[in-house]
Amino acid sequence: MKIKETIERDCCQDKDLKLYRGKYFSTNKGWVFCVHCGNIWEKVSYTDAAGGKDYKYEIIQLPLVPSQI
Repeated sequence: MKIKETIERDCCQDKDLKLYRGKYFSTNKGWVFCVHCGNIWEKVSYTDAAGGKDYKYEIIQLPLVPSQI
C-alpha cells in the first residue's frame, strides 16, 4: 500500500531549482530559480576548508528599473 505524507520544509533546495530562462537569460551564468518563491540563484565556486573546490548557490538581486542595468 502507498501512502502520501505532507511535510513542511524550506524552499530553494536543489529539487526546487530549475534553469532560469527569463529576461536576463543571455547574460546569466547558469542561473536557476525556485519554483515556489521565484528567487534567482547563481552557482558559485569557492575553496573549502580542506583546500578543494566546492559550489554553493548565492541569491541574485536583479535591478527593478531598466536604467540600473
